[in-house]
Amino acid sequence: MKERQGGETMIEEAVAAVKKTEGEADELLRQAQQDSAEILKEAKAGAEEMKAKALEDAKARASARMEEAKAEGERLLAEEAEKAAREAAALKSLAARSEEKAIEAALEALV
Repeated sequence: MKERQGGETMIEEAVAAVKKTEGEADELLRQAQQDSAEILKEAKAGAEEMKAKALEDAKARASARMEEAKAEGERLLAEEAEKAAREAAALKSLAARSEEKAIEAALEALV
């Protein structure tokens, strides 16, 4: 009978060891799932942060390009205004000379 009790004790110990191992495995699995969820959460937050930064950078670059284009447009406009002013002055000078010639021609015709 002692053998039977000894064998039963060994079986009980083996069952207890298996249950303990199963419990540890369950705890490891639970911890792994928790860690996995935390890693995914951090990755998602990191991706959102990167997306926001990329959008901010793109807006800054677009704003800088817009300012450059505006400055270039203003420069070209000033150049064209100066050119138009020079042309207008040349036309006025030409008109004044033509007027003088016309007056001289009229005076000569009268004399």
